[in-house]
Amino acid sequence: MEWQPIDTAPRTHDLDKPPILIANNGTGYGKAWVAVGYWVSGDVWSVADTDESVTPTHWMPLPPPPA
Repeated sequence: MEWQPIDTAPRTHDLDKPPILIANNGTGYGKAWVAVGYWVSGDVWSVADTDESVTPTHWMPLPPPPA
């Protein structure tokens, strides 16, 4: 798995699909961050379990859980 540009991230409201890892490379935030998140609408993304809107620059699928 490698980080991909956020423009290529899945954008769906299908609740059966898991959230994804979203990240920002420091653009606009002063430091890089990574979070579990999901798409809301347009260019709006949210951190899972919060109402915080964020602007990610990259994404990747969640890794599989430990065996």
